[in-house]
Amino acid sequence: MQIAPLPPDEERRLAALRALEVLDTPAEAAFDALVGAAAACCDTDIALISLVDEQRQWFKASHGLPGVCETHRDVAFCAHAILEDGLLEIPDATLDPRFADNPLVRGEPHIRLYAGVPLRLSSGEAVGTLCVINRQPRSLKAPQREALTHLATAATHALEAARAMRTERRASALLVDTRDGMVSLDAVGHIRFCNAAALTSAGRDEAELIGQPLSALGLTEHELRKAVTTHSPTGRMVSDTVLIRPDGTQVPVSITQTPHMSPGGTSDGWTLFIRDLRDQQASRAMAAEIERLSLVAKRTSNAVIITDPHGRVTWVNDGFERITGYRLHEVRG
Repeated sequence: MQIAPLPPDEERRLAALRALEVLDTPAEAAFDALVGAAAACCDTDIALISLVDEQRQWFKASHGLPGVCETHRDVAFCAHAILEDGLLEIPDATLDPRFADNPLVRGEPHIRLYAGVPLRLSSGEAVGTLCVINRQPRSLKAPQREALTHLATAATHALEAARAMRTERRASALLVDTRDGMVSLDAVGHIRFCNAAALTSAGRDEAELIGQPLSALGLTEHELRKAVTTHSPTGRMVSDTVLIRPDGTQVPVSITQTPHMSPGGTSDGWTLFIRDLRDQQASRAMAAEIERLSLVAKRTSNAVIITDPHGRVTWVNDGFERITGYRLHEVRG
């Protein structure tokens, strides 16, 4: 038995496989349908979507092989198939010196015909195969090879689509939960999405904004022009900006604008990150007032005493110490 050599891009390939976040996940109808179709098209006993991990091949979907979810990579036919540019077909594994004494040939599932097409991601890495297996030796017909290749392409697209959906869900959760406002704009500056924080700052409902130009958000005309004409890939902070709410209230905000870049390198929309500055301004004003009162308390010749809600002394000024002769450490508490 020959153990398949590692692909030259093994480290990158394993990283791409793990980035799919699909290993050891439950069965999914879309992948089950693909292996069912492969077995039917090729008229085989078994069909698998096999993902080749560092030490094993794991089956995302299985037809005709109940109770088995993985095998060791050393005995995996698919570890050989991912080295190929296209279909690897072995009509009779007992006659192939690479596999004749393989445990999967000599014992269950008694592989004779094996045909596997690499699942090659759009980034180029082969993470596994869509394969069919038969217990009797034979060759696939040309239409069957073509069908298996098309089904492998569909399986690859399904893996990448599932990853994109998980990423989108996480991003959506972040957009919804963040305290900062986020607004997504299309290429002509119309609003595609607003999270709850943006709606709160703007004082508007989602129905009022989706599909509308950015001016519907309540940006002043001057800041609106700056926001939509900035195309720096690193974004641009627009300070001292206000959103004008429907009741005329002006909400101070800072805006960071970041373009969405298409694969061709052009901007096909923007994301605006909107930070409501009202709490910050209130905090700064409160801090300034406390500092002002502290200076007054320290400088006055009168005694100033601060207590907690229970009437216990927490602070006294110099005037108290001068009038009473007691120091703060003597009266605190």
